[in-house]
Amino acid sequence: MLLTRLPFRPAVASSQRCLRHFSSGAQKQNDSLVELLKASNAASPPPTARTGAPGSLATRLAREAGLDRPTQSREMVESERRAQFQRQVHRSWQTGDVYSPSDLSGAEQKKWKTGRKKPQSDAFDVLGINPVSEYKVGCGRLEGLPHD
Repeated sequence: MLLTRLPFRPAVASSQRCLRHFSSGAQKQNDSLVELLKASNAASPPPTARTGAPGSLATRLAREAGLDRPTQSREMVESERRAQFQRQVHRSWQTGDVYSPSDLSGAEQKKWKTGRKKPQSDAFDVLGINPVSEYKVGCGRLEGLPHD
C-alpha cells in the first residue's frame, strides 16, 4: 500500500499551528516524507561513524556502557565502603531486633566477634555423675533404676 493513496488530509486549523504537516498533493506528500527521512538520518549517523575507534562489538558495547572509564563510579565506591563497614559489624541483625546506637560501638562489636560458643561438656560430665540418679520421688529413688 502506498502512502500516496492514503486519504490523509489535515484539518485547516491544525495545519496552521503545526510546522510540519503533510499536504494533500501526492508529490508534496512524498517530498515531505523524504525531507523528514533526511532530517532523521542526518540527526543519527550510522553506527560505524558513531564509534570513531576501531574495535569489536563487545569493545564498543563496553565503551558505551562506560566500562572503559579509568575511575570508579560513585556507586561502586559507595558499595565498597558499605561492604567494608559490614565486614566490621560482627553481629547479624535479625528482623525486628531493637538496638541502640551504643550497640554499634566497638566494645559491643568486640563481644559479638568472639561468638557464642556452646560448651562441650557440662558439670555432670565433669563430675562424672548421672543426673537421672539424682532425681527422687516421695518414697525414695525412681522405680526401675538400680540403687547405688
